Amino acid sequence: MLLAIFNNWSRRAPRPNHVSAETRPSVAVLIPTCGEPPSMVALTIESVLDQNWPQDRLVIIVGDDAHSDEMAEAVYDVAERFPASSIIYHEPPRRGDARRRGDAKAGNLNSCYELLKAGYDVDWVETRDADDAVGSPDFLNNCLGQLTADDDLAFVQTIKTARVSGETHSITTSSRSTAATCSPAMQPMPSSLRFGSGVAPEALDDVGGSRTGTR
Repeated sequence: MLLAIFNNWSRRAPRPNHVSAETRPSVAVLIPTCGEPPSMVALTIESVLDQNWPQDRLVIIVGDDAHSDEMAEAVYDVAERFPASSIIYHEPPRRGDARRRGDAKAGNLNSCYELLKAGYDVDWVETRDADDAVGSPDFLNNCLGQLTADDDLAFVQTIKTARVSGETHSITTSSRSTAATCSPAMQPMPSSLRFGSGVAPEALDDVGGSRTGTR
C-alpha cells in the first residue's frame, strides 16, 4: 500500500498568476471566532486590509460564537479606522438553535455566508482563521490570480506556515506558499470548505456551504 502511494504521489504547483490593478474583483473574507483574544482578531483583520488590494473591494465579516462585547468593540474599532471597507460584526445563532446549520466553525461560517448573500454582491469568498494573519501583501493577488486565470477553477486551497510570535499569532499565510501550492480542485470531501481557502460564491452554493461536520 505504501509503495503504491509513493509511486502515485504527485504535487502540482501551478504557474503564479496575478490580477491587474484595473480588474481586481470584490472579495468577502469570513473570519469565524470563538473565544480568541479580541486584540488577535483585530490584528488579523488589519492584516487583511494591509494587502495590495483596494479596501473598497473588501467585505470582512467576523462571526463571533462567543457573543462577546469585547470582540464587538474590537471589530467596531477597526471598522471605524478603515471606513473604505465593509467590516461587520456578526453573532451567529447559538448551538442548538434551529436556524444554525452546523456546529462549531461550520455553523459559524454558514451563518456568515448567509449574511453576506443577504446584503452584499461579491465575486469571491475567502475564509480565514481568527489567528491567521496574512503574511504577504500579495496574498489575495496571488490567490485570485489563480482563480481568475481559469474559468473552470472555482476553489483554491492554501498551505499555512506556522510561526511562533508570542501571544499575537501562531499561523501566517505567506505569499510564496500560496503561489506554489494553490490546488486547482476541491479536496474530495463534499460540502467542505477548509480554512485559508478562496472560492467562488456560486460554487459554495452548489456544495451547500461549509460541511456541517467540519470542526
